[in-house]
Amino acid sequence: MRIGVSKEIKTHEYRVGLTPASVRELVEHGHEVLVETDAGDAIGLVDAMYESAGARIAADAAIECINCGICYAACDTVRWNADYLGPAALNRAWTLVNDARDAGNAQRLAAVAAGGGCYDCHSHQSCQEHCPQTLNPTASIAGLKRRTMAAYLRGEIEA
Repeated sequence: MRIGVSKEIKTHEYRVGLTPASVRELVEHGHEVLVETDAGDAIGLVDAMYESAGARIAADAAIECINCGICYAACDTVRWNADYLGPAALNRAWTLVNDARDAGNAQRLAAVAAGGGCYDCHSHQSCQEHCPQTLNPTASIAGLKRRTMAAYLRGEIEA
């Protein structure tokens, strides 16, 4: 069974659904556990702790994209917005934004925040419904929306 752990998004809420110890137990019983990037940061449970317990960080799952283009073909936004980058490109941008070795985050975030980028996604989920790898590009795009907004508020990118 695949189990997902998301990050709490309400203001002043710091809960997380599973601790690394719980993840380890689930993995030992044959379950796959995906944890959203930074899900436990607010309470001191960093991504590395979840990874060492056997979980995969959700951004890492996006790396498994095989670039088949089915998500792009299924995307409703692509049909009416020729400038839209599409779910495959934005999913790839999400993996790069989460790669600690990558130094081009500010430029990448500015590019995906521009017209045709992540804010043009309407979260219809058609990309996720048709993905042969059962990935969820919409979740990656939502992550880009959060990161670009945070970068804007910190003054790292312009509107």
